[in-house]
Amino acid sequence: MDLKSPRRIILVSIFVVLITVVIFAGSSAISFIISPSKNIQTTSIDNTITSKAVQPNQGHAHAAIMVFVNDRAVDFSNEKYQDQDILTHFENGDGVTLHNHSRKAWLGMFFQTLNMTLAKNCLTLNNGSSYCSDFDNQVSFLVNGRQNSQFQHYVPKDGDRILLRYGNPEKIKTELDILNAMEIKRT
Repeated sequence: MDLKSPRRIILVSIFVVLITVVIFAGSSAISFIISPSKNIQTTSIDNTITSKAVQPNQGHAHAAIMVFVNDRAVDFSNEKYQDQDILTHFENGDGVTLHNHSRKAWLGMFFQTLNMTLAKNCLTLNNGSSYCSDFDNQVSFLVNGRQNSQFQHYVPKDGDRILLRYGNPEKIKTELDILNAMEIKRT
């Protein structure tokens, strides 16, 4: 058989590719076995524990948060919203003070623990109702009275006042006044 025949070239090419894949897979497996902690993405709970973020001044924040849908506040004091997550939660029947125990716990994760979703233009409540921006109504996200574009990626900081709302934009001032009148409980 001639070394330059098309069939021989194809077989040699396949052999070279297979050897390359085996070498790559083997080196990855060895790397994983030698140092598994560098190859596994840790959860936010693991990050909190290992970074000691639950200690004061290292991630523990209290913020006031309110969600309004068509001029009505969502009542987070209901038991189904209390203590749903170790990192970010409401507690003790308080539906306004958000306790955040990690600098890595953003609002999107928090809302997921309540069976809700938050995105730039849509809010979905735990009853399945979705509210998305349209010509008449908007999903707005304000932190300390200012529009914020981070939405679900925002990490609450100590003393923040967070307003998430869907409805007529002309009602924002009234809802901000209600939010600003709420006490942030530091328990």
